[in-house]
Amino acid sequence: MLYEVTRDHFAYCVTFFFFAFAVCVVLAGYFLPKPWMTKEQSRGKTAKRKFIVALVLLGVTCVTIMGVQFFSQRKVIALYRAGDYLTVEGAVENYDPKGFWDRGDESFSVDGVSFSYCSDDMQPGYMRNHSHGGVITGNGQRLKIGYVFDGRYGNVIVSIEELAE
Repeated sequence: MLYEVTRDHFAYCVTFFFFAFAVCVVLAGYFLPKPWMTKEQSRGKTAKRKFIVALVLLGVTCVTIMGVQFFSQRKVIALYRAGDYLTVEGAVENYDPKGFWDRGDESFSVDGVSFSYCSDDMQPGYMRNHSHGGVITGNGQRLKIGYVFDGRYGNVIVSIEELAE
């Protein structure tokens, strides 16, 4: 088994680091000197309230993003564990890889079923481009892919097995 959604914790790590980075930025903005303000302004109640409001808004935004990602991933995992997914077998076709610095989705198809994903997106299921350590290597690679359909993300890959030639 090259990939199984129940063993993929990459999405949670990305979400956690995004949240931690956002909190650090807001805290740095709150505690570090602000050259555009006078000393009196930076110590005043108005400036502190603005930073507290910014911190709360950023926190709510991060928690919302984390919640959507977490529940999307949990839904996909539940479908996989319940056996409620489709499989397709065959050779990889129409493989469109992305380089390490390239933006956009990496895509391919197997037996007429299309898949696309991006290492930069926080989406459920498989999302590692080949340049980021992904297991899809190119056209002709023989795979058995388990997937579920999601209205927002399309065909979400939940398992990948390499088939013998």
